[in-house]
Formats: sequence, C-alpha cells, structure tokens
Amino acid sequence: MDAIDAIDSEIDVAISGLVGILSSRTPGITIHDQYATYPDLPARGTAASDAPHYSLTIAPDACATVAIFDLELRYGGEIRRSSFAVRVGEPETVTLLADDFEANLGWSIDDGTATQGFWVRENPIGVQDSQSRFSNPEDDTSDPGDTCWVTGNGELTGRKDENNNDVDGGAVALTSPAFGLFHMLSLELSYDRWFYDVESGNRFTTEVSNDGGLNWTTIENLIFGYGGWQRSTIDLFALLVPTDDMLLRFVVEDDFTDDPVEGAVDEVLIEGVWVNCQPYDPPAALPPNPVGDTVMVVVDPDGHTVLSWDAPAVDSGHDAATLYRIERGTSVAGPFVEAGSATVTQWVDVDAMTAAESYYYRVRAENAGGGE
Repeated sequence: MDAIDAIDSEIDVAISGLVGILSSRTPGITIHDQYATYPDLPARGTAASDAPHYSLTIAPDACATVAIFDLELRYGGEIRRSSFAVRVGEPETVTLLADDFEANLGWSIDDGTATQGFWVRENPIGVQDSQSRFSNPEDDTSDPGDTCWVTGNGELTGRKDENNNDVDGGAVALTSPAFGLFHMLSLELSYDRWFYDVESGNRFTTEVSNDGGLNWTTIENLIFGYGGWQRSTIDLFALLVPTDDMLLRFVVEDDFTDDPVEGAVDEVLIEGVWVNCQPYDPPAALPPNPVGDTVMVVVDPDGHTVLSWDAPAVDSGHDAATLYRIERGTSVAGPFVEAGSATVTQWVDVDAMTAAESYYYRVRAENAGGGE
C-alpha cells in the first residue's frame, strides 16, 4: 500500500501536522509501516501521504477475504477514526464448464444394474408414446449442433413404443469431468434437461459434489414428466462451498415397475466470479547483516517515539534487508516481544511516551534468506 489519498476534511479550514495510523483486525493482514505523515491539507482538499507510506503483507490464505482497515487521523489535538474494507484479490468472471456435447469433454457413465436405457452421446431419435407425446427427444438444443446425452436413444428392433429402450432395472448415471476453483464469490449452473415419466415414481436427479464424488448434494429431484426440453438454472454457491474438485451428475432411475422413463441433457454451463490472487515468491537471498548499534530513538513534535537505524551493509555473504522487526521490552535484559515491523529504516511507536513504564528497543533485519 503506497499511500492513503483523498483524505477529506469536513472543516472549512486548512489542516497542518496531519498524521495517520493504519491498523487491521483481519487475520492474515500484517501492517508493517503503520504510521504516515501528510503535507498541509487545504480546506476540503485531498492529499497523499509523505514517504515512507503505509505498507502491509497478506498471507496466502487471506485470498478473497474482505480485509477491514482502521485509520486514525491526528491533527491539532483532534483524533478522528474511520474504517474501510478492501477485497483481497481481483474478481474475475470465469467459465468452469461449458459443454454443448458436440465433442467429448470427458463425461463418464455408470450403468449400475440397469438392463437398458444407457446414457449415450448421440443425435437424439424421437420416439412417441400412444398419445403422440415424445418420450425421447427428436432434436437437441444446440444451435448449431445436433448431439446431446440421452438415455436409450431411439427404439430397439422389434416393438415400436416408448417402453422399448427406456431405462429399466436400475439407475443410469452421467458424471461430468472435474471442475472448480477456490475463492469463488458466485457459482451458477444452467443446463437443458428432458424427463419423461408419466405413469410411475421414477426419478431424474441432478447432484453436485465438492469433494471429488465422495459426497453429493441434490440440486433437483424430479418425479413425473411429460418430456420436452426445459432450461434449469441453479445457484450452486448457495448449496455448497466451491472447491477445485467438483463434479456434476445426472441420474435417471427406474423404480423396477417397467414403466417408460427417459432422460436427456444438453448445453451445460457453469460460470461465476472468481477472486484472482497473484502469489508472490520472494527471490532467493542470503540473510542480511545485523542492524547493530545504529538504532537511534528520538521524540517528534507530536510526542511520538521515533526509531531509526542504518540499513545493514551488503557484502559477498549478505544481501539487503527487506523487513525489520522491532522488539520492545521494559528491561535492558528483556524479555523482548515484537511490537511492530517496517520495510524502511524508521518506525514510530505511537503512544510509547504516554506509557507508564520505559521501553527498551531491539531491531532485527531479515529477508527471504532468513534473519540476522
């Protein structure tokens, strides 16, 4: 975070001596340089902070978190506080699965104990029942295209009716290839489905899993249907937590009464909003030299304790420091506990001067190669 700008004064007078203290209550957010000064601010004007600016680091597991920051402004004996929220990462619209079934994208089938009516990816062949209703679709829904997944496509040789090559003797399942991402903000499924079952309690069930198929959550459970393509849209985000190992499954089940039952699926689309967090891997480095006895402590005009030190020297066995950890204790012998951190060679202990005890300080340098 380089700066906090657009600091708005609600008072019709100029402000001078403005300082800010930034903090966060959100796990995974670590503020390093929390103190910043500002140039003179005109009435109802804006300004960016002076260098060094605020800085922070974000833990990888904080991706997609809504980070809450608190900003305290001090000037002319006044103190004002405000909070603001920032989403960690960049929201992006993503498509996780888009399949019109004109090509084989890796769906799998399980015939279970069924004796016929197995899932096939073909151009559907229309079959009509005794009332001229289509039990099996005549066409898919893709344009252009002519292929969908259908159970028992068309009629077998011999008898010509809706009960010939429908699902019998069990359940047939059609399962998608794996899809998914962590850190989704929304996830929606839509698909075209066909279900014919006019005489019994057979079922067309749609399910989703977020653990690779170990457990399944029911999306739709249909009984009785007169055929015909219908579009179904489901908010998957409301049903279960998105992961990177999700599966979608369509199951058409015969209840062993040997009544006609047919199903078909086309135009599956799964899309949503994903939070893209770019990982940062610091370059390899040798540990830095120690800060040594260069630490200086002064009190600024606002009564704040200001620590400063020299950056450790870089040589053949030591690289530059990228972070400094400030430790504080009430005795020169310790114990010392971490009071803050900084990315520059200065750190402000804001209210140390008003504390009941005196403090002793120790500064440790570190980088990707370790600490001093």
